[in-house]
Amino acid sequence: AVKAYPDVPRFRYELGRALLAVGKVEDARTAIEEAAKRGHVRAVFELGYLHATGTGTAQDRTQANALYKAASDKGDPYGMTSWGRALFNGYGVRPDTAKGLDLLLKAAAMGHTYAMNDLAAIFTEGRNGVTADPDRAVAFLQAGVQRQDMYSMNLLGRNYLSGQGVDKDPKMALTLFQRAFDLGQPYAPASLGRMYRDGSGVERDLAEAQRLFELGTMRGDQSGAYDRAALEMQKGDKANQAVAARFLAFAAALDLRK
Repeated sequence: AVKAYPDVPRFRYELGRALLAVGKVEDARTAIEEAAKRGHVRAVFELGYLHATGTGTAQDRTQANALYKAASDKGDPYGMTSWGRALFNGYGVRPDTAKGLDLLLKAAAMGHTYAMNDLAAIFTEGRNGVTADPDRAVAFLQAGVQRQDMYSMNLLGRNYLSGQGVDKDPKMALTLFQRAFDLGQPYAPASLGRMYRDGSGVERDLAEAQRLFELGTMRGDQSGAYDRAALEMQKGDKANQAVAARFLAFAAALDLRK
């Protein structure tokens, strides 16, 4: 499509995304940069993401934020979410909680589920001077679930399991965790695993919990790896120390806070 329509920036952006998916990072970045130069707003956001994550370039939060802001100013909900998140939390920029919250709310109003999930976390916990509002948090998660967002499903499942902002309903939690699991959500296996480990809303089944924690680890879930190690250690004299050590090592390696 790029060869046939070289002046259509969307095709260059889509080429860049395809190249990124197959690991051709340098070629992907070149295509995305060309799309951005030709006015493709989502490509501007994507460049920001590459800088934020250090994909194919040195990690540079300042440059990432400049690109997020540029995309946000042009009305891109992805840009609004990332720039709003940076402002709200002070990621590489002086914090501006009010402006950050406003951008997240605007992105959510445009249907962006990442913004909805961020807002749910903010109103669940009460962050940076924003008062906790569990009902509002649940409303954002429900909106995400309606848009088939697997992260919203997993988060809302936790609310139903704990009874935070909703009536406690383990069966509904199980349903939401399973839906998220089926969609490939990385933390859903461990969410299900804890239900089977604790016998919460299901019959206690440590073998199933173990299987789910291992699957979560393979999906990159640090807490799933830790819970698998803990489950092994709880076997006492029958514990396999090598297995426990391996999953603790996975947990350390998957800790993204480093």
